[in-house]
Amino acid sequence: MTYHELRQRFLSGLEAAAQAQESGHLGGVETGYRELDSVLPRTDDPVYHKLEIALEFWDGWIDARNHDWLYYEGISENEWPELARRIAADLREDRDVTDERVLDWFDPRRRRAHPSMWARLRGIFRREDAV
Repeated sequence: MTYHELRQRFLSGLEAAAQAQESGHLGGVETGYRELDSVLPRTDDPVYHKLEIALEFWDGWIDARNHDWLYYEGISENEWPELARRIAADLREDRDVTDERVLDWFDPRRRRAHPSMWARLRGIFRREDAV
């Protein structure tokens, strides 16, 4: 699959996922994710950087949905579709992803320190112990 075809599939997938969430079909948020994850080249080629961010965002979106919209401070449930559309717009124009929240959370080269899955689980158990 060429870069152009892959970029088009990402933007179409993100737009479809946004539409799915907005229409109440939360299972549709992940449609197409696994296939794109399997075909995205893992390379240092900078042309793929924006697609890597899109994939990381999509993965986080699915994770947020699976965990009642927790763990992504600064991104509410209703903001995910709009962020997906912003990424899709950037991909449509073949420009770098521009949303700062997306970059802070999902750009692997610039990601700030976020709690790991294990740290989140420890926090959950500690809260239960405190009750």
